[in-house]
Amino acid sequence: MPEKETNQFRRTYIAAGIICLCFMIFSLLFVFRMMKQNESENMEYLYDAADQNRVTLMKQITGDLQTLDAVSICISESGMGSDDEIRTVLKKINDNNTFIRMGLTDREGKLDLVDVGGDVFRGVDVSFREFYHRAMSGQDAISGTFRDTLGRPENEKEEDAVYINYYGVPVEKDGDIIGVLCAVNSSRMMREIIDTPVLNGRGFSAVISSDGDFVVRSVHSDAAFMEAGRLSEVKGLDEAEREGIIRQMEKGASGRFEYRINGRTQKGVFIPAGVDDWYIFSMVPELALRHRYSQTALGTFMIIAAACLIFLFLLRRQNHIMTRSREVLLKLAYEDPLTGCRNLARFVMDAEDVLRKANGTHYAVWYCDLKKFKYFNDVFGYEAGDRLLIFLADILDHGVGKDGLFCRVGADNFAGLMPYEDREGLYRWFQELQRRLSEESIGANRLRAELSMGFYCVGESEDRTISVNDMVNRANMAQKSVKQGQGSRCAFFSSEILQRTLKEAELETNGDQALANGEFVVYMQPKVDIQHGDRLDGAEALVRWNSREKGLIPPGEFIPIFERTGFIVKLDRYIFEQVCRWFGGWLAEGGPRINVAVNVSRLGMLQHDFVEYYWSVKERFGIPDLCLELEFTESMIVDDEMFKDTVTSMREKGFVCSMDDFGSGYSSLNLLKNLPIDVLKLDVLFFREGTDVYRERVVISQVIAMARKLQIKTIAEGVEAEEQVRFLRSVGCDVVQGFVFARPMPLEAFEKLLYRTEGKEFKVK
Repeated sequence: MPEKETNQFRRTYIAAGIICLCFMIFSLLFVFRMMKQNESENMEYLYDAADQNRVTLMKQITGDLQTLDAVSICISESGMGSDDEIRTVLKKINDNNTFIRMGLTDREGKLDLVDVGGDVFRGVDVSFREFYHRAMSGQDAISGTFRDTLGRPENEKEEDAVYINYYGVPVEKDGDIIGVLCAVNSSRMMREIIDTPVLNGRGFSAVISSDGDFVVRSVHSDAAFMEAGRLSEVKGLDEAEREGIIRQMEKGASGRFEYRINGRTQKGVFIPAGVDDWYIFSMVPELALRHRYSQTALGTFMIIAAACLIFLFLLRRQNHIMTRSREVLLKLAYEDPLTGCRNLARFVMDAEDVLRKANGTHYAVWYCDLKKFKYFNDVFGYEAGDRLLIFLADILDHGVGKDGLFCRVGADNFAGLMPYEDREGLYRWFQELQRRLSEESIGANRLRAELSMGFYCVGESEDRTISVNDMVNRANMAQKSVKQGQGSRCAFFSSEILQRTLKEAELETNGDQALANGEFVVYMQPKVDIQHGDRLDGAEALVRWNSREKGLIPPGEFIPIFERTGFIVKLDRYIFEQVCRWFGGWLAEGGPRINVAVNVSRLGMLQHDFVEYYWSVKERFGIPDLCLELEFTESMIVDDEMFKDTVTSMREKGFVCSMDDFGSGYSSLNLLKNLPIDVLKLDVLFFREGTDVYRERVVISQVIAMARKLQIKTIAEGVEAEEQVRFLRSVGCDVVQGFVFARPMPLEAFEKLLYRTEGKEFKVK
């Protein structure tokens, strides 16, 4: 290009850039100022709406408590002695109030509740309720909202359920608190207050306790708040907003926040309710807040759009000139020596050119990997492996069509760019690709070649300026997310995959330091013997990562990473030692003998000192034989004889050995026939609702029957419903583990549970 033309272009581009920049800066500043002013006014309105709800709620609750205080004084001063006298008085009082039922507890937290209809519910135990303990300490108290079960059918449908709150005030006599006057009120009263329309009915409110539990929510709530049981479960509320809310509530202060639901932003505020530790939350769509200045904003954004069009026009002109300047370089042969297709460098250049000329066409960058290719080379040789790569390149060449591109990145990895109309079309293309590859590879080598592939849909993410290399990396991230699954799989890149990749890298590097800091803690999930009165049979020891920076991290996030890096061996042994230390101390203090199960990883079992180490730790802490159970998964069995020898050795050392996750994959009955296991744990997948419940139950009952005949104890894990418990009890399952009885809990809570349930029936939640 002549120097004069180059200089002229440069001057024109600089001038246009400055003009566009000035337009954009002015427009954005104007819009920003308008948004701030309007948002501030409307947020104040939200605070006022929340405060009105607070005042109304406090007046109602304060009035109810004052009524109960007066009744409490009457009971204290009347000198009534018998329970019948008190019940008679409470019934008369309650007939003139809105309470559903009333009653007076004894010092043990038990009371007879008098219903407005005259019915008496005797022996109701509220000793475990927090409001009762606060009332016994001299405070007027109100409970959270929960389902009413007194006088209600057990199989009551959710739509017919009644939700209630307990009020409690102390009753004193001669300076001592002799009980708590309890009154039960329907939560409908508070809901009617909360249902007061916000911003012409476009917003809604809720009452939430400081620990994040919903007390009551408006019937007008959006899906994020309606479907959540706790503040932490609100979809679209990111971690930063949630932590900000928690910090403000810990200070007893008000605050504001935002979250996204169905692609739309919701604005919200919260203020102390003045009742216990409750907070009033009021939310409204951001679009509703911005309604008053939408026309002004539209005009402003049209200015911005005009400036952007000018900028894009100049940028297109510049790119056109630069493209002509690079034509000589693009003629160089960037070619993969084995397959003859493009290499990555050439692909990046061509892909940039295609995307630049897309003209509205949607493109996706893909990345694929031949699964178990190293195994293929080892079995059939490198020449066969090269032929397979050449064959795959030929399939891809025909598959991407005239408008697509592809390249060999290296080894068995390929990447490409292709136009698409929708994701379903990309998925069908992947299936056709896999079909052609599998047909040829089966005929030639008797081995089914499988692919894992990831797609990055250009322009779908918020970041529309990333390079082609970054697009390839993101497609590779999506590919890696499904590589470990069975069979050929594909996945689409998402921000969740990116965050998970970054998070996994961070967790991988922080494992050793977290172990040194004692951040890995033991949780226990109780196991209940359903054949002998639903009594506590023992527990399974689980690991949780209580990070100093991130809080409690669930095992599903870090266990797979540690299994891949090998750190799982250290973690397994650390948790086992912590369990034995606690168990030894528990037994030394006179605690009853129970069964405690500990998980064993595949890498841990393959260590040369596996048997010796676990036995030495068991002996060091004085754990009796048959008290510790080691759980092995079916996927750990890489060699039947080795696994059998290991299990036999551990049993000789006094361990109980169990097969975990039976039914999670293609479980073989040879496991029951050949392996010397003591316990069979049926996987949670067995207990998820299937398409044919009858067939499902037949399979479960027959597996349990076979195990019983082989004198193998059966445990069903992941059980969440009472109906499942009844079925399992009827078919002879020995033990149940799952949320139906108890969730995993810290060691301190488990010890309390042991003391509380010793020799007693374990109640279903």
